[in-house]
Amino acid sequence: MLMFNNFFNEVRYGMKIIFSASKKFFILKLILSFISSLLPYLPLFLWRRLLNSLVVFTNGNTYDAMRTIVILTGLYCAVLLISKFVDSVEQIVTYKYNDEVNYYIDNLMIDKVSSIDLAFFDSSDLNDKLQNSRNILFAIQGMARIIFNIIQYTVKLIISSCLISTLGLWLIPVVIISCLPYIIGDKKIKDANYHFEKEYSKAYRKMEYYTSLFFGNTGQEVKLYNLKGYFIQKYESQWMIWHKAMSSKNIKQCIISGISSVFLVLNELIVYAILLTRLRAKTIAVGDVVYYISIMTQFRTDFTNLCSNINSFEMRRNEIKDIRSFIELEPLLEKGGTLVPKNKPRIEFKNVYFKYPDADNYVLQDCSFIIEPNEIVGLIGLNGAGKSTIVKLLLRFYDPIKGQILLDGIDNREYDIVKLRALFGVLLQDYVQYSFTLRENVALSELTRMNNDEDILKACEQSNVTDFIADWEKGIDEDLTRQFNGEGKELSGGQWQRVSLARAFFRNAPVIILDEPSAALDPIAEDAIFDKFVKLSVNKSAILISHRLSSIVLVDRIMVLENGKIIEQGSHSELLKKNGKYSYLFNLQASKYLNTVQKKQPC
Repeated sequence: MLMFNNFFNEVRYGMKIIFSASKKFFILKLILSFISSLLPYLPLFLWRRLLNSLVVFTNGNTYDAMRTIVILTGLYCAVLLISKFVDSVEQIVTYKYNDEVNYYIDNLMIDKVSSIDLAFFDSSDLNDKLQNSRNILFAIQGMARIIFNIIQYTVKLIISSCLISTLGLWLIPVVIISCLPYIIGDKKIKDANYHFEKEYSKAYRKMEYYTSLFFGNTGQEVKLYNLKGYFIQKYESQWMIWHKAMSSKNIKQCIISGISSVFLVLNELIVYAILLTRLRAKTIAVGDVVYYISIMTQFRTDFTNLCSNINSFEMRRNEIKDIRSFIELEPLLEKGGTLVPKNKPRIEFKNVYFKYPDADNYVLQDCSFIIEPNEIVGLIGLNGAGKSTIVKLLLRFYDPIKGQILLDGIDNREYDIVKLRALFGVLLQDYVQYSFTLRENVALSELTRMNNDEDILKACEQSNVTDFIADWEKGIDEDLTRQFNGEGKELSGGQWQRVSLARAFFRNAPVIILDEPSAALDPIAEDAIFDKFVKLSVNKSAILISHRLSSIVLVDRIMVLENGKIIEQGSHSELLKKNGKYSYLFNLQASKYLNTVQKKQPC
């Protein structure tokens, strides 16, 4: 009982999705499905009468029989034309409906992905559900097709059952019983396909990966290190695993199909024997024999197709449940509160603990610090110390496991999340390279000022982008990358970083955060950027994260992060006097630089 409840719940959910995608075309498809269910039986009925009239005609009753034959032939042709017309209309409606579904799903996914918490993508369980559904559009279109098929075959079965009952109601269970081996076999085949795909999809993905290594940038190393044989060997080992399992599955499926087909043939023989017996007893005519054979065949086909579609839907249930769990997932962080933060808030991390979803170790542990309004703070630490995590928590991409993040003494969860994030102009460590114009790349941080050329050029000047766009014919309206424009500009890593920096400056936010802003910059560009950063941070709060400690000396206060907490803080001179972690790291970098320079000095 529970299984049937779950099945009908999933069908109801599927109906809700495919109805919401396009109400108009859903109703049209439903109407056409009912019409298509009725139309196949009209030619059978007319053909039955036509054959019986032909028999009468051959027996000598020419006038009445001929008139009936002409009328029935005309009606038969008309029904065929109507069927073709309905098929064409149904095809057009299906195309339009699929387009609407495509548009609906794209918008649904964009809305869901843009609003969902980033923690979703760090959770292996939740992310696996989305990955297992593979292609949500394909899955929902398939679900729509199966549901419409179930509706259509159910209607056709009701009609054909009523027509068969005129010959003998007991024939219906006979046909159903003879179809059971085919239905069970179909279920086994679909289950085997599902489990094969699930079990051996990794082997198939590996095969695709090994093949892809011969294309793109990896092709250079394949030639350089003569890796062709090694990669082919890895491909062949996975192919053998996949091929062996595929062959075994296919052989079993052929055996199952062969056995189930025997029972369908037996069903045909039983029907023929019954009808021939009735024909010999003259209780039915020749046209009736053809009619009932067609009806029984139609019933058997519709019944097996209905069960096959139910099996397909059952096989897709896990996929549909994954889609449903994703679509119905409610964001927690993105809702936020209602308060509006002040323009220059006092920022405080108070005993903050945080670890990423499914992670065992805490990135931050009892982390506490304060950033006063208009203060420029440098944050340093080794890789994995939690520097970028602090930025993500500050922007409320995540919330602490324990502790609080306060703005002017109020928990940041109490603030409107859009207004909260508007406080910050940020260059993230993993900055994005958009295949848009330079104008768009800069103005994405403040779309309302997209057409303000003066401010865009000012941001470009502040980030030294103007150094390399001076000779561009279209200036800030040049396309970046050649993905959509063969004449677009291809930038180096350092140039892209400057564009991303311009995007952060363009926002003109009261708090500036730069996460490794000089990672791809040469020393001259780095020095110029940090000099401008200090000037731009006047009357603003700022957080600077950098591994290059020579740049950190310019800030008001330096915080050293280790093992998830702040272990030292103070000005550059104060920390050098303490002779602690900062002093060690700074002197280490400085000594390596000096040693390198001395080694290169001529004797």
